[in-house]
Amino acid sequence: MITVVVNDSTRPTVAGRMLAPVAHLLEGRCRILVATGTHREVSASEKSAQMCGL
Repeated sequence: MITVVVNDSTRPTVAGRMLAPVAHLLEGRCRILVATGTHREVSASEKSAQMCGL
């Protein structure tokens, strides 16, 4: 199992664009851990939008 740690949607980064080319390789074999820090919990739609549907 692969764990990928990404920022939450309050910080504009390229995490989604970096994962997009390998998303098909990670499907079913990884967990996405969203590092929210002290921010509110990220909604499912925000996660999907940021992580290219992973």
